Amino acid sequence: TVQVGAYINMLPEDAEIFALVKNVESKKYPDGIIRYTSGEFTTISAGESYRAQVREKGIHDAYVQSFFNGERLSIYRLAEILGNK
Repeated sequence: TVQVGAYINMLPEDAEIFALVKNVESKKYPDGIIRYTSGEFTTISAGESYRAQVREKGIHDAYVQSFFNGERLSIYRLAEILGNK
């Protein structure tokens, strides 16, 4: 998935992020931060491609956030697990 934002408070429904990116989902994590993501991909390259599209729309700090077996981890750790650096 591509993280498009992280905030302490919920964004209003008319926030610009929702107009720029489709299918934005939010989840509050144990650290109290609400993270907004979009997309679900089965390869790192697909996630990176979508991240580039999101950045072109003006969300310059978007990045690929990976999950494996429900665990949130860095893209580098995922590459190690999958064996494709």
